Amino acid sequence: QFYHTGHNDQGLLQLKTNQIDWAKSTLEKVLEINPKNSDANLFLTQTLYIKGNLEGAKNKAIGLIEDKENFLTSQQYSTLQEMMYKNNELDLIESMYTIYVEKIEIPANQNLITIEALVELDKINQAEAIIEKTNLASSSLSKSEIAKLKALSAYVMYNNNKKQEGLDAIAEAEVVDNTVAIVHYLKGKIMKE
Repeated sequence: QFYHTGHNDQGLLQLKTNQIDWAKSTLEKVLEINPKNSDANLFLTQTLYIKGNLEGAKNKAIGLIEDKENFLTSQQYSTLQEMMYKNNELDLIESMYTIYVEKIEIPANQNLITIEALVELDKINQAEAIIEKTNLASSSLSKSEIAKLKALSAYVMYNNNKKQEGLDAIAEAEVVDNTVAIVHYLKGKIMKE
């Protein structure tokens, strides 16, 4: 047990200090001993993304998402989702949400990434359902996250033939925080249509 934890920590430290090849080697050793170690798999996924091995990273991510024995914690879910978002793995974000929504408590700010992925995938109805759920937990969101949620909601409303509500909501998003880039991006998409 100590070996796994110690080497996990060592691999993470190597990853954080940009010793990518060492991190990869250390984490692979941990996984030789315990292939189901979620932390080592997660850190190795991150290492593979950093090294540019996108296919290997994607396969590791899929393995983590679909593992029926070892579920990710909320923190691991958030970390993996951030990695996938940065690498434009929008379909994987959708899959992960679908699998985990009933298994763990997904923080409201992580729902924003899922909503944004669904909007980009043009899955407006699925996005709307998550928006409703996230609105209920919006007290935990920062001012900029609330603006982002309102902007995403505006775009979804506008695309669900609620044009005026969408326009009103995008104006509300600007009032909440007009420094959030996605607010302006989505406003531009609405105005373009």
